[in-house]
Amino acid sequence: MAENVILRVEDIHKSFKHNDVLRGVTFELQENDFVVLYGLPGSGKSVLFRSIMGLESIDEGAIEIRGHDALPMLPGARNIGYVPQSFALFPDRSVHDNIGYPLTFLDMGRDEIVEAVESIAKMLQIQDHLQKLPSQLSGGQKQRVAIARGLVKKNNFYVLDDPLAGLDFKLREQLVDDLRRLQDQIGATFLYATSDPMESLSLAKRVLAIHDGRIVDDQDPHSIYATPHHRFSAERMSFPISNSLAGTIQRRGDEVTCDVNGLATLTLPSGIDIDVVDGQSVVAVFKPEDIELLTDESAVDVPTIRFNAEIQLREDLGGEQIVYLAVGDLDLRSVQRHEGDRYLDADHAGFQIQIGKIDIFDSETGIYITTSEERAHVRN
Repeated sequence: MAENVILRVEDIHKSFKHNDVLRGVTFELQENDFVVLYGLPGSGKSVLFRSIMGLESIDEGAIEIRGHDALPMLPGARNIGYVPQSFALFPDRSVHDNIGYPLTFLDMGRDEIVEAVESIAKMLQIQDHLQKLPSQLSGGQKQRVAIARGLVKKNNFYVLDDPLAGLDFKLREQLVDDLRRLQDQIGATFLYATSDPMESLSLAKRVLAIHDGRIVDDQDPHSIYATPHHRFSAERMSFPISNSLAGTIQRRGDEVTCDVNGLATLTLPSGIDIDVVDGQSVVAVFKPEDIELLTDESAVDVPTIRFNAEIQLREDLGGEQIVYLAVGDLDLRSVQRHEGDRYLDADHAGFQIQIGKIDIFDSETGIYITTSEERAHVRN
């Protein structure tokens, strides 16, 4: 095992009453990694974290921490810093005492504890609130206290279980910036769980996407957004979520086409990595921001699908807007800048999607089938 590997999780399984929660989860964390585990509620994030922490047994597999088999270790012996989702602050103790509570179990003098508490409080910009009670703090300040308490023990590995859940958007945005800066200052490995895709992309050096108890994608933020390996990450690593249309593979000799729900028929490239068969059900996924409004300046030198759509709803976000479209029986989501508003005045407008922006996935397994950039042409 490499010296710089902090955590190795290999093929772990966990079931509750015949309900498979973790199904062969495997990944590694390196020193100074900031890895975000992204998944929807019920995807297995918390069970995985509890297994790593030693709070939950596993049915199969291996967990190594800093090169040592962690399974025989008690939770305390695993030496992992932990920041839970809930504040869980002592209401009758000051902010200082709440933060310093984990240090009271260590062989540390009072002056050492004070120094450690003041140092982490300064990093999280709550040094002016140390003598207050939790009831005197705002929600964001309470969350900073909870984070400070989890990080106050000097460590090289921390687990953060969706610590920003429940906070409003502005507080989350500020704390995302704080956590990025804090991780750089501490120089530790962070494993962070969230069900917010934008939080994942903003925070992570690597994103692990967990779906149905499996890690289905493991890439840096740009790559998981631009070239997802699984239908789940393709659909979810976007705001709003991506458009997904059912499709059917048609194979005639060397030619492979995909009929995308009546919208268009794509000719797929030769050399597809995964074998496909005639009649196979697939899903075509493309991001709302990749639906372009047809204007006088629209590009004509790239292969595109062009269509007219009924504008059902426009949701203003300031500099841009989400436009909900109807194309026959299809409902699509589009993101448009306000510069094109003059083309959206009517109830209908023209749009296009570049062929290279459409990804094809197997509908049953979710596995990525073909490289969209290689698609040759389209027949509307």
